[in-house]
Amino acid sequence: ETDKTSKEIATELGVAKLLQGNLQISGNQIKINLQLIDGLSNDHLWSEEYMKEWKSDEIFKIQADVVEGIAAKMSARITEKELEYIEKVPTKNKQAYSYYLQAEFQLYKLNASTHANAIPLYEKAIALDSNFVEAYRGLAHVWNISGRLWGNHDEQTAWSNAKRFLKKAQEIDPNNKEVEEILHFGYLYYDWDFEKSEKYYQQCLKDSLTDEYPQVNADYGIKTGRYQEAINALNEEILADPSVGVLFCFKARALIGMDRKKEALEILRAMNSLHSDNFGYLGESAKHYFYLGEYAKSKIQLKKILDQFQDYPPILVWLNAVYAKVDGNHDEAANHLAELHERYKKGTSGSPAWFIALYHCTLKDYETAFIWLQKSYDGHEAEMTWLREEPLLAPIRNDARYKNLYEKVGFSRIGLPIKAAPGNLPL
Repeated sequence: ETDKTSKEIATELGVAKLLQGNLQISGNQIKINLQLIDGLSNDHLWSEEYMKEWKSDEIFKIQADVVEGIAAKMSARITEKELEYIEKVPTKNKQAYSYYLQAEFQLYKLNASTHANAIPLYEKAIALDSNFVEAYRGLAHVWNISGRLWGNHDEQTAWSNAKRFLKKAQEIDPNNKEVEEILHFGYLYYDWDFEKSEKYYQQCLKDSLTDEYPQVNADYGIKTGRYQEAINALNEEILADPSVGVLFCFKARALIGMDRKKEALEILRAMNSLHSDNFGYLGESAKHYFYLGEYAKSKIQLKKILDQFQDYPPILVWLNAVYAKVDGNHDEAANHLAELHERYKKGTSGSPAWFIALYHCTLKDYETAFIWLQKSYDGHEAEMTWLREEPLLAPIRNDARYKNLYEKVGFSRIGLPIKAAPGNLPL
């Protein structure tokens, strides 16, 4: 629902052509109309119509026909592996697929309440089709993210559930790349298994054409300081699906690590209006604006979250505490810090001890920061995987306590030396 012209849309997205389509359902008939439009001239280059019955097997057939038809019209080559993926029928149960689609919609809203909504929907899909791999994958992904961020479940319970569903999916489809990727998400964040993560990372680098889901690999590349490799992986994924706003945040984070701050700012500026209603993008961009020293922009993103969502993971509580302190609102800062302490006492996920440590780093109170870094380590918090690349920890990298944590978390097991401190630090 937009009043923008095709030229405005094409210019905003940086594309030459637009694919326009609509879907109609009448009784048991489904019809899809497509047309390709020249973005600048608004000329219609071609059109195509697809019609099938609304049956679960034919839904996937029409989906494959559409993709293959577009590829043929665009003279694009589809590999055998891609064709196999396109033509795959994930389930023959139409109701199970309906539950799955609803669950996916909730999953990608990326906030605590919608993730809570997604879990029973995936479970309903699996109850109707016990071999529905994509539903197991989605359910595991919800548990993984919930355990890392929200505090709905403790981290190890979340990872235990996620792993159980992923192993079940692998029994059904041993070669599923997406299931393998989400498993390695857990191996990194929850197990701190850098050897396993490094092996997977190198495997994907060697065979980049088959790395269909490079998001975790890009995250691992950033955490281990291999920024250009992370950007290469993100560029592939953004090309495949530019609708996922957090991918642009990851790219901005990699550019920050390479001291290419102007480019990072340009990416965030271009994406802000497109993803201003997405919790994941707003939260990540608020953090990256902080690291860029753009505190006013960071506060704007935080306000958008507060206006639209009630979920507030520890990372956002930390940012609010920092800004309150910087603005001289000491009571407000103390309240936010007290909330982080309360979450730590309750043992919730979202790495509250880690963010208490970062708060004290912004005050240059490194003795207290070390106390909380140790608590974060003892609690096996997922954010400890940022130990090497966290800019606020740069001043303490030569301290024996930091080196000890670095060793125990596991970075040195893959031959990564401690990173030297940069010259410019936030705040």
